[in-house]
Amino acid sequence: MKIFLFFFALLAIGGISGQNVPEPCPMAMCIDVYDPVCCTLADGLERTFGNDCEANNYECGTKQKCVERTKGECKCPEVCPLYYLPICCTYDNGNKKTYGNTCEVNSENCKLKLYCTDLTPGQCECIEFCPDLYDPVCCTYADGTCQTYPNACEASVNNCRENK
Repeated sequence: MKIFLFFFALLAIGGISGQNVPEPCPMAMCIDVYDPVCCTLADGLERTFGNDCEANNYECGTKQKCVERTKGECKCPEVCPLYYLPICCTYDNGNKKTYGNTCEVNSENCKLKLYCTDLTPGQCECIEFCPDLYDPVCCTYADGTCQTYPNACEASVNNCRENK
C-alpha cells in the first residue's frame, strides 16, 4: 500500500507542477561506414549523410527532421524553375548568400557539398561594419578565382554584397 501511495504522490506532483520533461535526444556514436542517405528537410532542402546514424544525429542535434529519406546520395538538380522567390542561406562560417529559390540552393550546395545552417525567406541582409583587425583570409570562389581580404568579417561582407 505504501508503494502505491508513493507512486500516486509522484504522479500527482508531476501533474500539478505541469512539468513535462522531454526525454534527451540520444546522440549515437556512428561507425565509419559510407552507406549514403539523402534526407529531404521540411524546408525542401536536401542533404546527403554518410549513413543513417549520421542523419539521426543531425536530426537530434538540430531539431530538423527528415521528412523523406532515400538510400544513396542526393541528386543535384540540373535545371531549376525560373520563378524568383528569394531565400537567404547562412553557412557555418557566417557567410550569407541570396538564392532565387529553394531549388537553386539545393543545386549549388549539392554540387559544392555545402550546407546552409540557417535558411530565411527573402534576400540576405549584409552587416555594415567590421572590426579594424588585420588577420588576412583568402577566399577561393566556385569559378576558381581567389581574393584576399583583411579579415574574415570583410570577406563575409563582400561575399554578401556580391552575393557570392
